[in-house]
Amino acid sequence: MKKFHFPRNRLIATLLALVCVLGLLPATAFAAMPDTIKMDDCAYSGTKYDSPALGECYLHQMHFGLNGKSTMGFCAEKGKGMGWSLKGHTWGNPKPISDPTVKTMMAYFYCHSTGVFTDQAKALGSDEVWGSDYTWTMNAWVQAIVWRYKAGLLSDPATACAEELMCVYNNLEHTNYSNIDELIDGISFRDRAQYILDLGAQGVWGECEVREYAYTGPGSSYHPANDVQAVMVGELNITRELYSLIIKKVDSTNPNKGLPGARFLVSSENGSYSKEVVTGGDGTVTVPKLEAGTYAVTELEAPEGYEIDNAGPQYVVLPSGSDKTVTVTFADSPEITGEGSIRKVDADDPTKGLAGAVIKIEGVDNDFTGTYVTGEGGYLTDVPWKDMPIGSYTAEEVTPPEGYTKSPETSKVKQSFRWDGKTDVALVFENDAKVKVKLIKLDDSDNPLPGAVFNIVKDGQIIGTEATKADGSITVTDVTEGMYAFVEVSAPAPYATLTEPVIAHVDQATINGGGTVTVTAADKKLPNLTILKRDAQTKEVIPGTVFEIKGIHYGYHNDVTTGPDGRAVLSNIPVDSYEVIEKSVPDPYVVGDEPMQTIYLGPGENRELIFDNLKQPLLTIAKIDADTNDIIPGTVFTIEGVSSDYRNDVTTGADGTVSLRVAPGSYKITEKSVPAPYYLPSKNADREQTVSLNPGDEKTVTFKDHKAPELTIFKEDSVAGAPIEGAKFHVTFTSNGEAADAPGSIDYGYIFTDANGQIKVHEQGKKMYPGEYTVTEVAPAPGFQMKEPTTQRVIIHGGESKTLTFQNEPLNAIIVEKYDSVTHAALPGCTFQLRYLGRTSGTGGTVIGQKVTGKNGTAIWTGLKSGTYVVEEVSPADGYSIINASETVYLADSGEQSVVTVRFDNSPDGILLVRKVCSVNPSITLQDAEFKITYADGTLIGDSNGIYRTDENGEIRIPGLKPGKSVVVTETRAPAGFIIDTQSQTVQIQEGRTVTLTFKNQPKGSLIIQKRDSLTGQPLPGAEFRVATAAGCEVGLDGVIGTSTLTQNGLFTTDSNGEIRITNLAPGAYVLTETKAPAGYVMDSPSTNVVIGANGDTQTVIVTNTPKGGLIVEKYDSVTKLPLSGAQFKITNANGELTPDNEGLTSSNGLYTTDRSGQIVLSKLLPGTYVVSEVKAPDNYQADPTP
Repeated sequence: MKKFHFPRNRLIATLLALVCVLGLLPATAFAAMPDTIKMDDCAYSGTKYDSPALGECYLHQMHFGLNGKSTMGFCAEKGKGMGWSLKGHTWGNPKPISDPTVKTMMAYFYCHSTGVFTDQAKALGSDEVWGSDYTWTMNAWVQAIVWRYKAGLLSDPATACAEELMCVYNNLEHTNYSNIDELIDGISFRDRAQYILDLGAQGVWGECEVREYAYTGPGSSYHPANDVQAVMVGELNITRELYSLIIKKVDSTNPNKGLPGARFLVSSENGSYSKEVVTGGDGTVTVPKLEAGTYAVTELEAPEGYEIDNAGPQYVVLPSGSDKTVTVTFADSPEITGEGSIRKVDADDPTKGLAGAVIKIEGVDNDFTGTYVTGEGGYLTDVPWKDMPIGSYTAEEVTPPEGYTKSPETSKVKQSFRWDGKTDVALVFENDAKVKVKLIKLDDSDNPLPGAVFNIVKDGQIIGTEATKADGSITVTDVTEGMYAFVEVSAPAPYATLTEPVIAHVDQATINGGGTVTVTAADKKLPNLTILKRDAQTKEVIPGTVFEIKGIHYGYHNDVTTGPDGRAVLSNIPVDSYEVIEKSVPDPYVVGDEPMQTIYLGPGENRELIFDNLKQPLLTIAKIDADTNDIIPGTVFTIEGVSSDYRNDVTTGADGTVSLRVAPGSYKITEKSVPAPYYLPSKNADREQTVSLNPGDEKTVTFKDHKAPELTIFKEDSVAGAPIEGAKFHVTFTSNGEAADAPGSIDYGYIFTDANGQIKVHEQGKKMYPGEYTVTEVAPAPGFQMKEPTTQRVIIHGGESKTLTFQNEPLNAIIVEKYDSVTHAALPGCTFQLRYLGRTSGTGGTVIGQKVTGKNGTAIWTGLKSGTYVVEEVSPADGYSIINASETVYLADSGEQSVVTVRFDNSPDGILLVRKVCSVNPSITLQDAEFKITYADGTLIGDSNGIYRTDENGEIRIPGLKPGKSVVVTETRAPAGFIIDTQSQTVQIQEGRTVTLTFKNQPKGSLIIQKRDSLTGQPLPGAEFRVATAAGCEVGLDGVIGTSTLTQNGLFTTDSNGEIRITNLAPGAYVLTETKAPAGYVMDSPSTNVVIGANGDTQTVIVTNTPKGGLIVEKYDSVTKLPLSGAQFKITNANGELTPDNEGLTSSNGLYTTDRSGQIVLSKLLPGTYVVSEVKAPDNYQADPTP
């Protein structure tokens, strides 16, 4: 059997604690026990034991449903049956059990088996939860107590309980205890039972209400109904509270002083709680929401400056008496860490300690007294600081050191201090020397200058070296008669050292009378030097220039570079003469002819040196056409230094120039190559130039070249002037020396004239050069014979373009000339066919070929034999029509050349212009009108089945129409917003002219419906209208009537501005029917008529709505006047009809209920009379019967 968890030495303490917890038992309100309970399950462990009082007992457990929980019950009639076959059966007719032993033991069982304990149980540490095995054992013990109660065997409860406990223990643990006073682990069975009963009597296990239920079920095959035991079931009621613990930390020497920063560990004895806390500013910390129990408080860390006196732990039981908050106090002692120091120093040199001063220390609030003498360094070394009482003291100078005087100021002779063992004490007493020499060092603004170091010389001997103090002074004590000199060794930056000593004379009279001899010296700052680098021409600053600065006498040396502002500043440099040398300058500048300047810098001076530089010279080479001055990119030049080894090849860019900076000097520039079609001049003078460049120069050297010459050979008919293709020429060239790269001669070979009768020699693949060209016709074109001259010579210079014309005479030719019948201008592009009939006229014949008139409107057939020919026009020029299609020509056989010219005319086609305009304002043209255009015979015009649409200018322009024909134009679709013009128009096309037809469209009308509040005139969105024609056809989107673009049933809704806008309405009458009023409004007039006039008429119709009424029903308490929610009212109109449902917001049956503010708000009622009747009053109120 599991051991009870209370050692012997805690048994008495626990029993005594009952006195403390007795008054804390909470009042318990039991839930009502049910009249019927049902078995959830019944289980046997298979274990039994023998009880002398009860006989054989089997271990079993039963669970019953009790107030929503499965609760363990106990058999109440030993000898009757009980088993699993009764699961789901009921027990009823409950009887209360008041026996304290039964109630205690069942309470004890319930709290330990379920883990639900009172605060007192937790505080006592009697809150262990049993495991399942141990629960079986304790169940057997409690079951035995119930049976003994029913058998009347509980006259001595402690004895009875101890006997059954010993019996259960013996049988289950196989022991042989025979007396309940025998000890187990130092405690007898009797004491164990008595302990549990005593705690139960004090309510430690909680209050348990117990009922005995009789079996009311039908029984089972194993257990007949008359042989089933009654059962006892209890309900345990526990009330829990939370408690607070205050930890207080104080100074052991002053318990009224709370100490912040102490760290503690708070932990529960059962290990369920552990937390570290730190005391706050008042020395306390509160640990809230603690469950009942015993807690250990241990100090982990003392406050700063204190030592832990007793870390604990201290044990605290919660609760303690009737208090829910318990305070525990810890005290710590302060540490002694302070040190004391008293020193005597020279008033002028506080670093100089004075030995021999006598100082007395006396206690103010204690009896301590002592007199001490300063030793080496001026310190009192024998003051017993560690042994001095804590308290207040005074330290007073009694006798000054030799050669010094006591200060007349009391505060400098006597000082007070407090010794608390923690805070350091450091007192300094000062004495003035009788005679002193004092140097005061000032800066250039007469302010004290600390940090200046001086050698102090007395009668030629150095007696000390000191630096001036914060007030700029050096004070010499122990002064005797003689001359004192202060020689400055170094001055603080940025000041210059004095070049002369500062002299002070001390005579015997001064020695005798005492006092201070004062001398003054002032330092000037070290000089500053600024070097400014500028452009000599523009005066712009030049950053990046490097200078070397060398001190002439004292070895100063530094290199500096000018910054973005063109300056280099040297601050606080030694007093000296300097050489400033320009070492390098950034591109494109050059170092000047005089790169060095010398300057002296004295103390306090700020000087500036200016160096001006010129840029490297800028050379620009420009290449242009000698004839047109056009730029020539891609030309290569060589630049050579005349007196240097500089050489560079450059090429002109897209702008025909190339620019670069070079060192000053003279340069020869030579043109090396030039891009086609240019050529190099033959003379060096034209290809070379020399230029001299000085710093800062910007010069341009221009070279001019000529283009290669061009030569065109033109071959023409001597009769018609028409170009002749196929004539053969030979072209040669002889140089005249004008071009440097031209060969002595060139043979361009044999070349034939092209279809235009031309030979462009410069396009034949060989370069041309200035010189003489010889052109010889070698053979004429077929059908022609050569005509003198057959050879021509021409000299062409660079950039020239010349044309040589040669003529050929036709052999038996027919020439066709083609003209515009209106303007009589020559017409190229007309196709003619020539047929040979023989020597008689007629049809058929042999086709000689086809030709197309050239730019002069002619075509020629040559080399024809005599006979009859037919010239036929096959195709006219674009935009023209054939007038006379053919002509017959006869070439005679007279033995002489026969040339016949035939003239043909073409009539130019006509143009049709269709214009579309607004009938109201014809200046407005209309785009996207659709027309069908045909000839009068029905022939469609164009490639889209005769359909054309007006462009952005409202026009259709159709060229190439046959003159004399009539054209019919019909509008098939009007532009958006306009009415179609159904009347067709006809016009006759005229030769070479534009005929115009104008169609006018009438604009459609518009309708604006405006919805307004009848009272305020405010626009109303959300009103719905049906718009239809007078014939009942519903109007759709964009005014379309009866098409697929209709809105649903022709309905429109006013927008946020309270408007409906409908465009593209045909003139006529329309009916506006309001189908739905805006929310909160009623319709005033449901239907309105409107007539849209012609020519884009716009009509505006204003329709008003009247706002609905509002009703508020309020319900109040007649006494307190407080609003009442939950009152129900029926609201009807004067005819008894139920009110509308507030547009779906509240009721649907005329019933409304007041809200938490006691109101019913109906804001959208139709105007009229309403009856309000209270149907149901709120709970605990009577309805008002008056409607």
